[in-house]
Amino acid sequence: MTTWAVQLGLEHAEDGVQIDLDRLTIVADTPGAPAYMDRGEIGSGMNWVGYHLTSYLALQRFFIEQQRPVPSFLVLDQPSQAFFPRDRETGGDLDELTDTDRENTRRLYELTFQIVQQLGGRLQVIALDHADFEDEWFAESVVQRWRGGEALIPRTWLTSGNPGSE
Repeated sequence: MTTWAVQLGLEHAEDGVQIDLDRLTIVADTPGAPAYMDRGEIGSGMNWVGYHLTSYLALQRFFIEQQRPVPSFLVLDQPSQAFFPRDRETGGDLDELTDTDRENTRRLYELTFQIVQQLGGRLQVIALDHADFEDEWFAESVVQRWRGGEALIPRTWLTSGNPGSE
């Protein structure tokens, strides 16, 4: 986790971070005293999303490498949402993100891609998000883009009154 947290530039990463299994939270081993996420001692949207992502990836890697009977997939629902304050006009258009927010979102996805590659495809990550980047590794990883009327739930299901009857 520490290596990945440093790669993402997360708060306290250089001090070492881990999952506190007794409290089920993230703890950073700062020089003065441990900093716990559940006490608000680690803050900001990027840190919250970044530490949650690194902990999920670390747990999945551990389970895969130890051949534990745990499903090896992760579903991420809008990890970029932390960068969309409520007062934004369109409520989710990536064009409204600052360069820093856009780069933070890209780095989260790049780390996820790298870990999936390191695990030889033994981990599947399903991400539902507005984020869309031109990087080749990102574009090749996208299975479906729901835009222009195409969606996860087909419109016919909403209008037919009988989902799955088509």
